[in-house]
Amino acid sequence: MTTASDRPRRSALYLPASNPKAIAKARTLPCDIVILDLEDAVAPEMKAEARAAAVAAARRTSAAMRKRWKRHRPPCNSGR
Repeated sequence: MTTASDRPRRSALYLPASNPKAIAKARTLPCDIVILDLEDAVAPEMKAEARAAAVAAARRTSAAMRKRWKRHRPPCNSGR
């Protein structure tokens, strides 16, 4: 038997975590996954605010409706 957490994910919405309007809108869309980008889509001076917004969005989402996935890039080597 396939549960909701095991089903295939067909649609993913990537959006910058620094955009509160986009986060609010994402809650109304029928996508399978919402991915809050904290890297390339966020200006360097907005990164701290974006991290706080992503945490707040996760806390406002019921535990039954979310899975937490994190993708980390390795630190950049500035010497290269």
